[in-house]
Amino acid sequence: MDSTDGHPAGRVAARRRGPAWAGWAIGVPMNLALGVAGHYPMVALWLLGTAVVQESGWATPDPTLLDDGWFPIVLVVGVTWLFFLPVVVGLNLVVTRVTAVRRPPYRLAAALLPAVPFAYEVVTAA
Repeated sequence: MDSTDGHPAGRVAARRRGPAWAGWAIGVPMNLALGVAGHYPMVALWLLGTAVVQESGWATPDPTLLDDGWFPIVLVVGVTWLFFLPVVVGLNLVVTRVTAVRRPPYRLAAALLPAVPFAYEVVTAA
């Protein structure tokens, strides 16, 4: 035991071995690529939001959007995010554990970066 922090001597050092810049160098492109891979979960969430806005009367309703009810939309959102979210969280946990990157700013970037490709598509298609 290391008497200064109460952890076994090599455990913390072995877990966060890489430099902080490596975490950012790996994490930023990885999360942008996950955003490209996460196109379908983002579209499903966008579709759910569109359905909510239309049902609330804030937009002109699409007559075919809710023909089958809410169940198919909610099911697609749930299934796509059920597969997408563990991949994103798992890969980012690996990056934060093996590098010395500061966790709070990295986690904020990791939460926002996968949405960038979809947001770019929405903005440029308008």
